[in-house]
Amino acid sequence: KFGVFFIDVALPVPASPKASTTVASRGSRLWHKCAQNDVVYWFSDPIYALLFAALFVYLFGFSVPITHLPQFAQDQGLDPSEAAALMSIFGVVNAVGRIAFAHLGDLTGGAYFRVFMGTILTNGLVILALPLCRASWSFLA
Repeated sequence: KFGVFFIDVALPVPASPKASTTVASRGSRLWHKCAQNDVVYWFSDPIYALLFAALFVYLFGFSVPITHLPQFAQDQGLDPSEAAALMSIFGVVNAVGRIAFAHLGDLTGGAYFRVFMGTILTNGLVILALPLCRASWSFLA
């Protein structure tokens, strides 16, 4: 849903033959042109298609456990306020991490794909270690 929004915003609006064309009709023509040309081209590239599929699977595999983290922490013996605080801490660390890893990608000379793969590997290891957490300090580690 948001990807379509960003594609729509990022592409330039084609010049309209009529001066009275509304913004809505220009947007629909823009999306129609984008859907016919660019999206088909993007998915015809096997590297892009594999990266898209990997990101799709990663987001489901990472988002579902994090969504249920407070309940899991309560099941492991944490009180509800500590379990709820985990989500706040996760949000702050997520925001800082996005900025830090974007900067790391810039420092490595634009090796964003390597940083992305390292992030996926690290997140996967953390999700695999999650069942071993029993105390509040282990959830924060």
